[in-house]
Amino acid sequence: MRCVWCGNDVTADSGISSLFLWNSRPICRQCQQLFHSLENESICPGCGRLMENATLCYDCIRWKEVDSYFPVNQALYVYDEQAKRIYGTI
Repeated sequence: MRCVWCGNDVTADSGISSLFLWNSRPICRQCQQLFHSLENESICPGCGRLMENATLCYDCIRWKEVDSYFPVNQALYVYDEQAKRIYGTI
């Protein structure tokens, strides 16, 4: 298989790369390293957004005020400019 972003060969493995195999569109390890992992970071407990303190972010606070249903999501990576550029290519 080839990486959807850079075209490099992708070897199958059962680690973190398996999270990137949606629609059989794999991502190589080099491209995965472009993402900023949220592991061991202070994040919003509602959505996983990178925070200075592990408290609800403004968007989650606002969401809870507007709707009684509050979904809990968990981001794996920071949605920064690099991620936006990469996501825009698929």
